Amino acid sequence: VVIGDSGKAVKIAGRLQSAGYDVRAVRPPTVPDNTARLRVSLNVGLSEKTLREFVSELTRIIYEK
Repeated sequence: VVIGDSGKAVKIAGRLQSAGYDVRAVRPPTVPDNTARLRVSLNVGLSEKTLREFVSELTRIIYEK
C-alpha cells in the first residue's frame, strides 16, 4: 500500500502493529523517494472477517486527521 511519506508510513505501520496486524513500513532506499509503502502479507488461513477488519482499520488510520 503506497503511502508516500516515510514518517506517515512508519506511523501507520506502528498503529496497525499495535492493533495486532503484521505490517511493515518500507522506505527509501529500498523504494524510491516519496513512495514509502506498507508491506502487507496475506495467507489462506485468514478469514473474510479478519480481512474486512484489517481493511477497515487501515482505511480509518489513513484517512483520520
